[in-house]
Amino acid sequence: MKKNWLAVLSMAAMLLPAALFAAGNTDKVSYLQNIAAEDMPGDAGGVAVLTWDVPENAPEDITYRIYASADPQNKKSWVKTAEFSAADKTATANNIKLPYWMWKKSEKQFASKINSELLKPEGADEMLAEAERLSAISSQLIKDSESLKTSNPELFEQSENLANAFRRESSKLKKEAEEKLQKTDHYVYCKAEALKKGKVIETSEELKVFVKSNWFRADRINTLFMTFLIIGVFLYSLSRAKKGQSFIRRINGLDAIEEAVGRATEMGKPIFYTTGLYDIEAISTIASVFVLGEVAKKVAAYDCGLVVPHKQFLTMSVCRAVTKEAYAEAGRSDSYKEDSNFFLNPDQFAYATGVEAIITREKPAACFYMGSFAAEALLMSEVGTTVGAIQVAGTDSEDQLPFFFTSCDYTLIGEELYAAGAYLSKDPLLVSALKVQDFGKVLFMVLAITAVILVLISVKTGNMALQKGVLDILTGY
Repeated sequence: MKKNWLAVLSMAAMLLPAALFAAGNTDKVSYLQNIAAEDMPGDAGGVAVLTWDVPENAPEDITYRIYASADPQNKKSWVKTAEFSAADKTATANNIKLPYWMWKKSEKQFASKINSELLKPEGADEMLAEAERLSAISSQLIKDSESLKTSNPELFEQSENLANAFRRESSKLKKEAEEKLQKTDHYVYCKAEALKKGKVIETSEELKVFVKSNWFRADRINTLFMTFLIIGVFLYSLSRAKKGQSFIRRINGLDAIEEAVGRATEMGKPIFYTTGLYDIEAISTIASVFVLGEVAKKVAAYDCGLVVPHKQFLTMSVCRAVTKEAYAEAGRSDSYKEDSNFFLNPDQFAYATGVEAIITREKPAACFYMGSFAAEALLMSEVGTTVGAIQVAGTDSEDQLPFFFTSCDYTLIGEELYAAGAYLSKDPLLVSALKVQDFGKVLFMVLAITAVILVLISVKTGNMALQKGVLDILTGY
């Protein structure tokens, strides 16, 4: 019996220290496991990233503080760059805005950016202080030597030279300090602390990382690929357009230009044309100027009149140049009239009233409304209907399309106006640009449908990596 008790006691004596050691270790949970510092990938420099594992079942009262320094020997140089709770899901590595081919970390890790602009590089403070001291000595020397200017010119000159030397040295130190402060490629030292109820319970080692600027933005590879794809499509379309193999669907409103100009010639009446409300920087106005050039060529060929009132000065100047060139291409430079393009009024409704008066007085055989319009659209086109003119409208102003449909014979809808220049001129460059736009629309639709399907699959299967990959490919960084 005694032997059994002795065996039990001896076994307990051996197991008790191990049990106590294990019990003691359960309280020493690390909240900064696998902590590492690295340069922010693909940036312009000056940013480091500190990462560590998200602890399992961490208490909500755990807080993290991040410190960084450019001169770790100087305790005053350490700057607190971030502070957040362990329960804060916005502080995980998943929220770093980088694509998957550059950033593999997920919500299982914390990540904190460290902007080195908040840190003063080693020696910068001392250089600035020395520069200020030398500048103060220089100012004091100049002030003290003023009295020697007449009494002792030689000593005054020596003092002035010495003050200038101090000033030059001060400027040199300031410049070097500013270069240090602006430099993006340098070492950054960082560390993290875990706190519980405001008390530090764990501190990481000091981590050293070299932050540098990158000459290539690897996060924009998807944009680069898309750019090369569009360039390739453009070159292919250009080669086909030069061979006359590009197809553009028929646009009735533009085919009616020949009929309208012929009718104006037979009736001995002019052609009326307006480029809309906006100035030349508007896409719709640029498209309208292209159409005006083609209309002017036919007007010059048939030798009938052209009336183009303008609301904007700059647009008037451009249209004059385009019209003059159109007459020259048609071989009728002598028929060109400078006053066919004229300024009317910059006010919206004053311009519309002027247009109404011109249409009523001139009674044109055809009216062209090309560009962006607002409430004046119906006012002008209605008057054109009353004088019996053939009317062709083209606009990207969706709210004005119903009025043009009602009052005009032909209406170009939205992008038909943008395609008008290529359609009429058959210029290979314009045609190929039009084809690239069509390719872009098709590509966008295919990518959008594919992305929706893949995202739905990822939600159904719980594969968030697939969803992030799709979004990364379609995101512009």
